[in-house]
Amino acid sequence: MTTKYAGIGFPKEDSLFYTTGILGLHDNVRHTKHLMLDNVAGNTETQVFACGYSFFDNGRSSNCGNSFYKPYLNKEATIGWYIQDKFLIFKNNVPQVVTVEVDDKVIISYTDTLRKINSKNKLYRFMILFAFPLSVLMYWSFSKVGKKPINN
Repeated sequence: MTTKYAGIGFPKEDSLFYTTGILGLHDNVRHTKHLMLDNVAGNTETQVFACGYSFFDNGRSSNCGNSFYKPYLNKEATIGWYIQDKFLIFKNNVPQVVTVEVDDKVIISYTDTLRKINSKNKLYRFMILFAFPLSVLMYWSFSKVGKKPINN
């Protein structure tokens, strides 16, 4: 549960990197989607971006979705992004989406992403603070059930 904590090393807005290209979706694991920019810097280069804000790069915690982006696909877009900080031995080198601008319209702002990360972390804190102690209590309770005292 603690490994899902989102946004470690989340940068200030003036520290973001920006890339411009043609917006698309990239298939990820388990029917999830990453964002993708084609024709980056006027070349045939493609860059993939995640929306998981996790230090794992397996993609399971990242789903940028597809229905929200449908009206913007195949249009020129600028994505503001950062690379997640290393945590212990884990390193996620997939750029994480922070802002998205299409046709000079901000469709995802820095504040939107910060709210999303804070919302995810509230859930994780709840799980750590309540679910873990509850599971320990249940384990202890069930280990006592059914044990008969030994009578000499």
